[in-house]
Amino acid sequence: MVDHSAELPRINYEQCNSKTYRYIYANGIARQGESAFLDTVVKFDLTGDVKEWRQDGQYPSEPVFVAGPDTQSEDGGILLTVVLDSTANNSYLLLLNARDLSEIARANVPQHVPFGFHGAYIRS
Repeated sequence: MVDHSAELPRINYEQCNSKTYRYIYANGIARQGESAFLDTVVKFDLTGDVKEWRQDGQYPSEPVFVAGPDTQSEDGGILLTVVLDSTANNSYLLLLNARDLSEIARANVPQHVPFGFHGAYIRS
C-alpha cells in the first residue's frame, strides 16, 4: 500500500512500452487535504520504495522521462518538468535525476508558462 497520490503517470516508454516495468513517475499532492493542486513529482518503485521532489509554492507539470544516451538501466535518465514558482510569479524548466529525483538544473523563464499538463521530448 502506497500513501501517495499519482496523476499523469509516465514510464521509460523507450525501454518499457508494452513490457514489464519497475518505475513510474507522476505528479502528486504532497499532503492530501492541504493542497488543492499537484505540487510534487513522485517516483514509484513497484518493489515498494517511493521518492519525491517537492518545494513549497512550486507546482510541477507532468514529468517527462528522457533516457540517458548509453544507459541500460530503466531509471537511467532525467525527468523534465515545467514548474510554476508561485512565490516568484514565473516558471522554470526543471531537470531531475530520474534515479533519486535530485535536482540537476533549472532554466528560469522571466514570466509564468501557462499549464499544459502533457509534455513530450523529441530526440533529434
